[in-house]
Amino acid sequence: IVSFESDGASEISPTIYCSKPDQFLQQSQKNGWTVMGTTMTNAKNCEEIVLNKPTILVFGSEGEGISKSVLKCCDQLVKIESSDSIRQSWVSSLNVSVAVGILLDRFLR
Repeated sequence: IVSFESDGASEISPTIYCSKPDQFLQQSQKNGWTVMGTTMTNAKNCEEIVLNKPTILVFGSEGEGISKSVLKCCDQLVKIESSDSIRQSWVSSLNVSVAVGILLDRFLR
């Protein structure tokens, strides 16, 4: 897992390395967490999801998305849908930081 952070962010936020994310996610599920992956296909619109227990949001790389082994660990898949169909046809994926911001805004309302 690789983390890129803005100037100074790495000074105040902890970074944890996980060599086997699928094992980490499976153990987290055993401890009561829901694992939700972000993807464009076979996913539920984020507006339809209600978070009712601790949840780990998994974001993939901007080019390749979430790995198959990690996708298999997800309890649920979520996507960000635009109400503007024209914009949807122009943009197939969002910058990861933008996607994180949108989903956190919607889930923490």
